[in-house]
Amino acid sequence: MTSKIVSVAFAVTLHVENGTTAVLECTIVPAGQVYPDWSGPPNATLYTMQGDPTFNPSLTNLARLSWSNNNKDLVLRNVSRGDEGNYACTFILADKPNNNENIQLNIRSKYTSFI
Repeated sequence: MTSKIVSVAFAVTLHVENGTTAVLECTIVPAGQVYPDWSGPPNATLYTMQGDPTFNPSLTNLARLSWSNNNKDLVLRNVSRGDEGNYACTFILADKPNNNENIQLNIRSKYTSFI
C-alpha cells in the first residue's frame, strides 16, 4: 500500500499595530501535541522544527520570539514593518495529511491620520 501525503492549508490575515505583540495562532496541532514547525519572513525562513522548543539561532528577531502558554502559537513582541509577511504553521503526523496553516501578518501604524 502506498501512502499519499496531501497538504491541507488554511489562511488567516492578522492586522496588528507597530510596536505591539502579535500572537500567531496554530489551530491545526492535534490535542496533546506541541511545538509545530513555524516559518516566516524573510523568504519562508524556518523558525522552529516540529517537536523542538528551540528557535533557529540565526534569526535576526530571535530575542522577540517566544511560545505562547499552549506551546503551539508563535508570539512576536514589538512588531515592526520588517515582520510583515506570510507565516506558516505546519504539523505532520505519520499516515495523515500534512496540515499547513498560513497567516498573513500586516503591521499598521499606531497613529492613523484621518483627512
